[in-house]
Amino acid sequence: MAPISIKVPRRLLNKFRTEAKRFFPREACGLFVGMRIGYSYHVDDIWIPEDLEKHVTDSKINWQTHWETEAHCEAEEMRLAVLGYIHSHPYRFSDPNKGRFVGCAEPAPSEGDWRHGWSGISAICVIAEQECGRLLTRTRFYGSATPVGKVTILK
Repeated sequence: MAPISIKVPRRLLNKFRTEAKRFFPREACGLFVGMRIGYSYHVDDIWIPEDLEKHVTDSKINWQTHWETEAHCEAEEMRLAVLGYIHSHPYRFSDPNKGRFVGCAEPAPSEGDWRHGWSGISAICVIAEQECGRLLTRTRFYGSATPVGKVTILK
């Protein structure tokens, strides 16, 4: 099976990172909306649930089935499709002297993420709080069963 490629505009990743920081130390999530052609995914939007705040904790997103329905409806109106899922993993206190995340893993699906079994593409956005309070983010993309060959962040 060929690896998939993903194209996502930087402004959309920044949009999600901003929301995830706003929700910190709670988790945040959204759904990728765009087009898929063969093994290539082009993300045109990230749909974020309006009522997300009511359904997240520091370690869990209480997934609401109406979110997928709403995202699919909005995607269809734009003649696009829901391509997958993005969510954050918040962590406190990375080491500012080393410029890297300490005490937390690289962006990777948790056991709970694997159990959910998302189809399409997914992304994990780690948000790590430094001792000074600054929030650092790092995002990694995954395919459901196919390795991701290339991620292009568009200007």
